[in-house]
Amino acid sequence: ECMIEAPHRIQNRFEQNMKGKDLDCLDFYNHQKLVVLFSSLSVKSFNHPHPCISPWSLNMQFYGKNDLTLGLFLRDYCYLSTYQCPEQSCKTDIVDHERRFVHAGQCVNLTMSKLSSVVDCLTNTPIMWSVCNKCLFMSDICIVSKETWNYSFAKFLELKFYEKSLCIRGPCTHPFHRCHTNFFALGNVVACFTRADIQITEVCP
Repeated sequence: ECMIEAPHRIQNRFEQNMKGKDLDCLDFYNHQKLVVLFSSLSVKSFNHPHPCISPWSLNMQFYGKNDLTLGLFLRDYCYLSTYQCPEQSCKTDIVDHERRFVHAGQCVNLTMSKLSSVVDCLTNTPIMWSVCNKCLFMSDICIVSKETWNYSFAKFLELKFYEKSLCIRGPCTHPFHRCHTNFFALGNVVACFTRADIQITEVCP
């Protein structure tokens, strides 16, 4: 958690200095963020068909305000057994919720599931793998590295939305971030991130 404290303070000082000044669109500091439309829902919830958390704009500054590392996000909002839906009227397990991050005509869906059993040696070790949504190729299962655990969650989402050329080693030739579902597991809890295009509609009078 200390790794994101210093950048956060730097960003705060930058915001103080920018008060009352015109925004410079060429300044790279003004592009170190990702704005997403976040919502959470569950078909098992008492709130259904309404979402537990209605869509709202979330401004995530890389390694700063409203951002945290991928590992801390998984730990606090996926693996932590005491974490519950923020909507007080919802008593449904967070595993049965679907959380959505919408940006630029795309949506990254976060769903969760529980395994019936778990390998004893991996009870306290996070692992990850991916499956291609087009050719169904499955990557090797590996332990989540320190670099991946400490990677910005906002940057992880940005890669899912924008990175189109990176492919994994193997027979699969489809873009990794756009076409693969990413799985992160700890114990018997699995978090799945899937990107999909969405159709934007308009409300006509």
